[in-house]
Amino acid sequence: MLNSDVDGTLEAILNILDTYDSKEVELELVKFDVGPPSESDIELAKDLGLLLYCFNIEVPVGLRRFAERLGVEINHFNVIYRLVEDLKSRLSDCLPEEVTFEQVGEGHVIKCFSVLVERKKQPVAGVLVDWGVLNKSDSLRVLRGTDVIYEGPIRSMQVGTQAVSSVNRNEEVGIALPNEKITFKLDDIIETYKEVKVKRRIEWYPPGF
Repeated sequence: MLNSDVDGTLEAILNILDTYDSKEVELELVKFDVGPPSESDIELAKDLGLLLYCFNIEVPVGLRRFAERLGVEINHFNVIYRLVEDLKSRLSDCLPEEVTFEQVGEGHVIKCFSVLVERKKQPVAGVLVDWGVLNKSDSLRVLRGTDVIYEGPIRSMQVGTQAVSSVNRNEEVGIALPNEKITFKLDDIIETYKEVKVKRRIEWYPPGF
């Protein structure tokens, strides 16, 4: 919902909104007008969960208090650029976060052995950490040359007989995987990655902005 001070400014803002073409988040202008919003406008914003923008308008104290009682936020701007940036930010908040993976550690296999777990042979890699940190909670990748042998979670990490959740550079650790069919070889590269969620920004670039 948009209210502006004069027709010319209202038209300029409407022309900018017309350039919005993202398919990921819908933008719908429910109502627009010149002058301050009315109580019925505020009630409509409350009922439909609308954003209410006022451009270059002094909203009467009584209307502001009425909006506060209904829990309706009135967004005031007197620079079009600021209004558009605020709208872009709110649209961006509706986007799902992008999930990426950041490498946090690396090591190499210096020993290969197996242990009995529930009457099954469990391959274990004795790994020396070359840099960073290996966390049990992170995702693990096993590389043999340029081939990826395994990607996924870690079943267990042990230093001697002690279960551990992380190890640092120059430390040794025994690593087991959930898949007992995956076997290790000396000099396999062990990499660990943590999940990173990145906030996305809506792809909308109006002319002149």
